[in-house]
Amino acid sequence: MSEMRSSLPDMLERSVIARGGDVFFRAGERRYSLSDTQTEVRELADRLAGCDIGPGDMLAVDLPNCAEFVFVLFAAASLG
Repeated sequence: MSEMRSSLPDMLERSVIARGGDVFFRAGERRYSLSDTQTEVRELADRLAGCDIGPGDMLAVDLPNCAEFVFVLFAAASLG
């Protein structure tokens, strides 16, 4: 599990540097670039950290397959 925590944020960071404008995923009609995703992830990670969620904490999420799920996955991984 510790590999996932470090590899997801690192993968996103490397991808943004290499191809930030490329489409990373699509949710409905909306397309999210790598840069868009990184921005959303950073903002959500900051909000989660503001709720005292940090390394080692458990986070339960009940979301359908949607853009917000992607953001939560990466944000939680970035917080450890």
